[in-house]
Amino acid sequence: MMRDLRSLYNECRDLGAVSDQRSFSRMFGRQASWCSSTLARGRRPTTGALVAFVLQLEKIIVATEEEMAATINQEEVDALRGGLDEITRIKAEVWSEVEIRSQLNLFG
Repeated sequence: MMRDLRSLYNECRDLGAVSDQRSFSRMFGRQASWCSSTLARGRRPTTGALVAFVLQLEKIIVATEEEMAATINQEEVDALRGGLDEITRIKAEVWSEVEIRSQLNLFG
């Protein structure tokens, strides 16, 4: 089961993928106030919003891999690898939720 939106936001912020809730909202393809509104109302992101988020995470993964390839400093590579591993884990977790919801829509 996917963790809640606040937890996802906090981890993405800690990793430097977003700077605030406004930029986090944009990763879901939503308006800047979406995250704070969704959190305040206790709602879950729609499946479409999760798919948009996964696509943005994939862009971060590709950019990080490119930066790793261009970096010669091993300490920087190691730091990038740690962040890449975390973003990849988040992407897999969210995609798993998309798959579960899709199956429920087909069979439920």
